[in-house]
Amino acid sequence: MTSTNLIFMGDELKEIAQVTLKKRKFHVPYADFMLKEGHITQEEFDEGQRTPCFTLVKDHGIYVMSGAAHDKELWDAKAKKFKVAYAKGFDPDQEDLWEKTYAVSGDDFAEAVPLTKAQLLNIAKGQPLRIRITPTEMLINA
Repeated sequence: MTSTNLIFMGDELKEIAQVTLKKRKFHVPYADFMLKEGHITQEEFDEGQRTPCFTLVKDHGIYVMSGAAHDKELWDAKAKKFKVAYAKGFDPDQEDLWEKTYAVSGDDFAEAVPLTKAQLLNIAKGQPLRIRITPTEMLINA
């Protein structure tokens, strides 16, 4: 992988941002394991739980969901899943989805995307979220 540009937009993204703005506790993927194994300190773990974030997921598509702990407001009872916002061109309806997601990463993943209050407010107002992924970093623009 060289780099991939992901663009997220739409009503689902706005709703996820609006709910995230109200929350005060967040879940960082794999943080419990990282703490237990000594890869992060208790202080780093606690800071992660206080930092507003989305979770970027790559499995059957690429999408973001709220990183808020206990975000029941985003539970879609009819679909029996949490609301998510797919990256443009990476939703499950894409014919070449496997090839496109594999080009981003050969493995499925979940990664915290820390966001400032200003970024969340911009997204809640309808501004797109842009994430550029390189082999060494993730650049976030909102």
